[in-house]
Amino acid sequence: MSQKITAVFLALCLALSLAACSSGGSGESSQAQAPSPAESTEAPQESAEPEESAAPSPAEENAETAEGPTESEASEETEEKPIKSIRDDLTEEDIQALKDAIGKAVLAEYCEPNQIDPADFSWDVFTSSDGSGYHMWMNDLYGKIQESGEFTVQVDDERIERVTVEEGADETDKVTAAVCNGVLDYLNTQAPYNVGYYSSVSRVLADICDLVETIDLTALSD
Repeated sequence: MSQKITAVFLALCLALSLAACSSGGSGESSQAQAPSPAESTEAPQESAEPEESAAPSPAEENAETAEGPTESEASEETEEKPIKSIRDDLTEEDIQALKDAIGKAVLAEYCEPNQIDPADFSWDVFTSSDGSGYHMWMNDLYGKIQESGEFTVQVDDERIERVTVEEGADETDKVTAAVCNGVLDYLNTQAPYNVGYYSSVSRVLADICDLVETIDLTALSD
């Protein structure tokens, strides 16, 4: 009898041991599978993407526009400028611009280098020769352009050279050279033009002596 009781007791102990082992294993498994609070609250990291380049601001666009036309655009404008010809008579504004160009050339190339006060300058030094030197120069310039075979004159045309005087030249030659260069300065502002436009200018300068005497160097020097 005692052996049966002992056997039953051992069986119960074994059953209890198995039940305890089974309960402990399932608990450990649950703990292993459940995420920790730190893991569950961690936000996924976003992948870094390159930032797009910012569009130019209106101020930058205005600054680019204010720079003006490009070199090619400026060249096209020059090419599209109508060529002046014999049909283009000089207006009153053109004649004044021509007189100003002559006066400024005389100031810069004769009065200033020779330290002559514009108030003391007299056009007699030029008119005493009846402007013969100017007329000879104008005729030579007209012939030079015609002989080249290209009748259209551009800005700063290489065929047209400024007039210079040799060392020891008299006062009349010096002033005449300055007058001629003043005419060139005016013509350069009118380019492009053809040889016919010289006729329009020549008509105005036919009485060169009368014209230059109306030029006030004192007013231009202020």
